[in-house]
Amino acid sequence: LALAEMASDQLDELMGVLGRMRDAADRLASSSGDDDAFREAATDASLLFLELKATNRAALEGVEATRATTAKAKLDLDHKRLELQNVLYEKGHIQKEIRACQDFRSAYDDETIGLCSVAEFKRRAPGEWKEAGDDPHAVMLKRLSHELAERKKLCELEKELEVRRDP
Repeated sequence: LALAEMASDQLDELMGVLGRMRDAADRLASSSGDDDAFREAATDASLLFLELKATNRAALEGVEATRATTAKAKLDLDHKRLELQNVLYEKGHIQKEIRACQDFRSAYDDETIGLCSVAEFKRRAPGEWKEAGDDPHAVMLKRLSHELAERKKLCELEKELEVRRDP
């Protein structure tokens, strides 16, 4: 916005200088016999020409500043776009990994490893069932912990019975 205002101001200044140059040119043309008037008009025109060059130089510097600002903004935009592409690539990769994990099916199902069913787990361990909530993963972890505890109890019972049988 500041660049647009600066360009507008420079244009107004340039138009003013050109208007004054037109007036000086008219004075030069109308001073056909008067040498002093001609010299004065020529001097004014020369000064106005220098002012025109200075205004043009300032405008060109403004253009260069605008180009530099635009180039920097473009580099920043390219950098942000590259970062976005990297994040999107990572997101896709992570989503692919999540799908692979969700689609994973173990070679051992509940029956193969002797895990009790969910209904039996509810009946045997009502307190643990309530702690697990509705999360299937948490329920599976509670079922596995319950099964481990049950198997440890059975191993101890087996050892006690073997001791009784073999005195």
